[in-house]
Amino acid sequence: GTYFSGIEGYSPDSVARTFSRNGLIDIFRKCGIKEYHFYYPYPDYKLMTMLHSDSYFPKFGELQDNVRNFDRDRLVLFNEKHARYVEGGAPAVVQEGGDGTPNLGYIKQLTDGSTAGFKYFDFKNATGLCVKTRGYFNGTIEVRTKWDGEVIGSMSIDGTNIWTDRICHFAPMSGVHALYITFKGSGTCSMKSFEFLHD
Repeated sequence: GTYFSGIEGYSPDSVARTFSRNGLIDIFRKCGIKEYHFYYPYPDYKLMTMLHSDSYFPKFGELQDNVRNFDRDRLVLFNEKHARYVEGGAPAVVQEGGDGTPNLGYIKQLTDGSTAGFKYFDFKNATGLCVKTRGYFNGTIEVRTKWDGEVIGSMSIDGTNIWTDRICHFAPMSGVHALYITFKGSGTCSMKSFEFLHD
């Protein structure tokens, strides 16, 4: 193995492939498999010390025994116990319904100053953005192509408990860019999707 291998995708010469839970469920469906169970080895499937399942998820603080290494020196570059957890009020990707349902995920609990970033898109002379939101909030959404870049478009938004399209326009833009969407205001905003506009 190599340090940090796979964090941002597979190398071109890699033959190994792993799948997410939903990715495996999609494979099962295509093969006609309707009954399955998932088990979660920790810290990995090769040298497991704990096994969790859908009937027993790990409790807070249990997943912190991951500092052993058997074939080389271990690099401890950050506190994995703290990096593993997200605070209770932080934005998170969630979905309605259980795994295996056709419901798509969405980002929940965007609060004042929260930013969702996405890489990379060919803007193809885009002239605006349509963002689908819901929740109880009041404020604005700002659109950037760099984390700390200038705002290229913004829209005023207010809360509703149904998914609603919000639209902003900006000067025509082409080329490949990242996209950063920031919520500023009160309350909590959920975001389901976005779509580039081309006039």
